Amino acid sequence: TVHGLIGPNGSGKSTMMNVLTGIYKPTDGVVEFAGKLISGMTPSAIALGGVARTFQNVQLFGEMTAIENVLVGLHSTFRSHVGDVMLH
Repeated sequence: TVHGLIGPNGSGKSTMMNVLTGIYKPTDGVVEFAGKLISGMTPSAIALGGVARTFQNVQLFGEMTAIENVLVGLHSTFRSHVGDVMLH
């Protein structure tokens, strides 16, 4: 599923996302996803486990084709391949 987090400037949206994705470690408590403790894991391990984020500044790689740019986003989902991109 896709979820959004909204709120005014300074309300902690970015901090929350950084804690959920392992950029920041929580100062208190833990983070669980799908019944598994993910706080303390590396950001890459958390992403491989299914928790990912995107950023507002989404720029394409100008020297790459459109398909190659899409593949960059699939690098951590080993369940996808070029055929999936071409069909969708």
